[in-house]
Parts: sequence; structure tokens; C-alpha cells
Amino acid sequence: MTPNSYSILLLKINPSNIECLHPMLLAHQVTVVNDISQAESVLHKQSIDSVILDLSLRNIQDFEMISSIYSVLKNAAIIVISKNEDQAILQQIIQLGADEVLDINKTDAHHFQRILISTIERHKRAFNSEIEMKQDNKIFSQSKDNEKARWR
Repeated sequence: MTPNSYSILLLKINPSNIECLHPMLLAHQVTVVNDISQAESVLHKQSIDSVILDLSLRNIQDFEMISSIYSVLKNAAIIVISKNEDQAILQQIIQLGADEVLDINKTDAHHFQRILISTIERHKRAFNSEIEMKQDNKIFSQSKDNEKARWR
């Protein structure tokens, strides 16, 4: 992969949106799957930088899909493609674990690349910070336990 090339997993993408996304993703390694079990299978074979998910966001299964992907792919940025413009729904999507929500029909190739790169890099930074914080807490906890043991 080139320096700004990422591994992208397209999940449940509408065929017309695949045509729209294709020229925007030429610089990246792209894998297309239809369901979460196929996504998990891909994960066992390769690392994924981002999942792009195409949802209508009109039913509970779409929201459950976001939660499922987040629980399986914590280290991958989740970008949801949707034409839904309801702010409450968009906020809920982010709360469920999506990193970005966009309407692909309102995004040109240049802006899509900027969104993709910034979303992936921001997610990586947050994910790595979370890991470091957990490691620091573990070290602090072990240090505290050692201190208690010394005073017994």
C-alpha cells in the first residue's frame, strides 16, 4: 500500500453507491462483504483501517449493525453512508460507535478523501491513546499493589 492507502471494508453497500465509491477508493485496498459474519472472516485474514457501511437508518437493525461492527472492529474507523438528515438520528449513530456519517451523493472525491483520511487517523490516535491509558492504569494498579504488599 502507498503512504495514504488504507484497507477499507465495504459492508452492505448499495450497488449504486459502490459505483459512486469506486473512483474514490482506487488508491485503497477494498474488500466488499454483505454481512457482519463475512466482515469477521475478513478480519481474521487482514487488518482493516475503516469500515464503510451503507444504511438507510430507518429501522432498528441498522442501529444494531453499527453496535455490532463497533464491538467487533474497535480498531477500525466506522463511516456510515446515509441520506438521512435527522440530527437526532445522526447523533445516535455517533454515540453507537460510528466515527463519521456522510451522504455520498453530496460529497465529491476530493472531500471524501479528506474525510476518509482524517477519520481513520483520528480514530487510530484515539484508539492508541485508549490502549496507552489502559496500560498506564494497569502499571499504576500494579505499583499500588506492590506498595501495599511492602507495608504488610
